[in-house]
Amino acid sequence: MFIKMRKGPGYVDGQRIRMHGTGPGLTTRNIDTGPVIAPGGLALHYDAGNPSSYNGGSTWIDLAGGNNLTLTNTTQDVDGGGSVSYDGTATSSVSNVTLSLGSGFTIELVAKHLLGGGQGAGDVIKFDGGGGWRGFTVGGGLYSWIVVANVDYQQQLQDPAPYTSGVWYHYTCVWDAGTAYFYRNGNLTISAARTSDEGVTTGNFNVGGNISTGGYYPGKIAIIRFYERPLDAGEVLNNFNVTKDRFGL
Repeated sequence: MFIKMRKGPGYVDGQRIRMHGTGPGLTTRNIDTGPVIAPGGLALHYDAGNPSSYNGGSTWIDLAGGNNLTLTNTTQDVDGGGSVSYDGTATSSVSNVTLSLGSGFTIELVAKHLLGGGQGAGDVIKFDGGGGWRGFTVGGGLYSWIVVANVDYQQQLQDPAPYTSGVWYHYTCVWDAGTAYFYRNGNLTISAARTSDEGVTTGNFNVGGNISTGGYYPGKIAIIRFYERPLDAGEVLNNFNVTKDRFGL
């Protein structure tokens, strides 16, 4: 028996493993968990391009654990190497998710927004545990922002540059020791002091809904990750680099 481990972009020891043998109990199988991403603290991980996470139907499997999303009115899409399409009437959610937020967190999203200039805001990702919520929001004004705590709606951080509807973006939003950081396609666009002081909390994790108006997000989502720790700039860039070719970035 031997284990062959390939290195390079998209591979890491233990990520893609081939086992061969002829003796009793030995079989041939391939295990492919996807590209090499930052380890440690990954609490939620959804990838519509990985058949182990999504292969059609109404369940989007969490690769990090058992917090599978239940999809309503979504469709499977081949765009972006595999994505879930939200047409403005679709939602997905999982309840009773417990996350530890006190030491910092990271929200990562790869999406193609399809909002027009006159549409209202859409909460792409929303975790509503405890007394507030954290998430990623886009607006019809073609701006995106992270919400690190919604106690007074002041604890948010807006990307200074507008997005282009119909284009794939890789967003990473980090909160670390009182500072929020907004990255787009691996590059830091803005950072500022923001407060988010909850510790371990349990709530609902929703995708595609709007907390304030009941509206919905129109667009395509390929990857969602939620870390229970802040990623540093090098980790943010690595996570972007190992998937950018898939989206033509």
